[in-house]
Amino acid sequence: MVSIEIIGNLGADVEKVSANGNVFYSFNVCDNKKVNGQEVSQWYGCALNKPSDKLLPYLKKGQTVFVRGIPRY
Repeated sequence: MVSIEIIGNLGADVEKVSANGNVFYSFNVCDNKKVNGQEVSQWYGCALNKPSDKLLPYLKKGQTVFVRGIPRY
């Protein structure tokens, strides 16, 4: 099994989304690194399938987060 770990900043406030009777959080994480002296940003679209409403107030734009999960292409 392949897993991925991302440490980065939220690009916007996390959104609570309902689809097909399921509730999940949708968010984008940006990872910045230097390549040949220039800063390069890489964005990752993420979804949290079993959300806790207790987390929502803390997941705001610019917040640093650690995400671990299974990538879907």
